[in-house]
Amino acid sequence: MLQSLLLYTKQRFSPVKFPLLALFLLLHAVGQTAMHLQHIYLFVLLLAILYLFRLFDDLASREVDAAKTNRIYTLDAPYRQLLRFCLGYALVLLLLLGMYHLQAGLLLLGFLLLNAAAYYVLFHKGQWRFVLPLLKYPFLCFLMLYMASAPATIASAQALSCLSLLPVFLLFESLSDPEFRLSLFQVVLLFVAAHLLLWFAYPAWGIYLPVVALAVLFLLWRHLKRTAAIPYAPYLLLLYFLMVRLISSGYSSSLTLMDERQSPLEKGAGGLTGKAEEIKADKLEREQFPETATFTCSIFQSPYPLRQGGLDYYSSDSVFSNFRKL
Repeated sequence: MLQSLLLYTKQRFSPVKFPLLALFLLLHAVGQTAMHLQHIYLFVLLLAILYLFRLFDDLASREVDAAKTNRIYTLDAPYRQLLRFCLGYALVLLLLLGMYHLQAGLLLLGFLLLNAAAYYVLFHKGQWRFVLPLLKYPFLCFLMLYMASAPATIASAQALSCLSLLPVFLLFESLSDPEFRLSLFQVVLLFVAAHLLLWFAYPAWGIYLPVVALAVLFLLWRHLKRTAAIPYAPYLLLLYFLMVRLISSGYSSSLTLMDERQSPLEKGAGGLTGKAEEIKADKLEREQFPETATFTCSIFQSPYPLRQGGLDYYSSDSVFSNFRKL
């Protein structure tokens, strides 16, 4: 089994591409380039999970890949050995993850079960065999986000940014796999969908997206129409969307920080002004409708309530005299 596992790892798990892929997912999840010790743990964990999904996808594609060379898992004996290893490896990984982060372990277990059911039902229908392996990327991005921050602090914007990876990786697959081809309409639709999800996540950044989006869309269109492919086009696409994610989240964070740094005096002055306007409006209403108006103030309470029309209200003069004393 060890020999088969080593040969499979050499054939199917690139020591360059998969660490870069793990780094891409981690950066996209946290939305910043500043790394901490926890992020290093998450990076190693993400590599281990990617290896599990890579093995699972290959074992599920055994019949489809039978005619391809350098695929040891298509042979009978190595296939059975790798299948046993995959089951054991998944169990150990789930146990370790559950000990470190119980909720994350349950999330991974649930996704593995749903993913296996989807493979069983949809894998041999249409182009689902190209789409199903890509579903793990939005999930893994969200899993890293879930583990890197408190669940209560996860905003809908961050979840939408994770979901945007699905159209991104569909475009990536169409550029990297000759068998998975998309029409120009589908490319435009996916490209727009990815940007819309990021725009809904960070509306302030949306004003900058159309110009850049049109430029990259032109490159994609040229790539699909030309016989000679643009070198490293799939990876340039991932780099582009990563930069959009980091810049948009950074821009949104700077706006939030500026709002938090607003002077407390300005906030207090705004609050007092609003209270004064409210008191003036109530006074005007009482003058117009003396029989029905009721004036109450929870902050500036007068000890001399007046009575008119069977209803109690406080003297506006005493209220404004208290207001002037502040």
